[in-house]
Amino acid sequence: MHDPITVVATIYPDLFKYEYHPIEVCLELPRIGETIICKDKKRRLAKIAVDVDIDAVKKIFFDTIETGF
Repeated sequence: MHDPITVVATIYPDLFKYEYHPIEVCLELPRIGETIICKDKKRRLAKIAVDVDIDAVKKIFFDTIETGF
């Protein structure tokens, strides 16, 4: 199964607010596997969704499930 919010974000990017930050993945406990904003500003910036119009996304998701489109 795919990530439905990723699909919605691709088709309706205006429903999301994005920021650019350097990121890294924690490799040690207790945060292992967690993606975090990196303090190393020399890293390449990643586009990160920081806010969403959740009501609109839910409507699109459930309408799609209901109609099949």
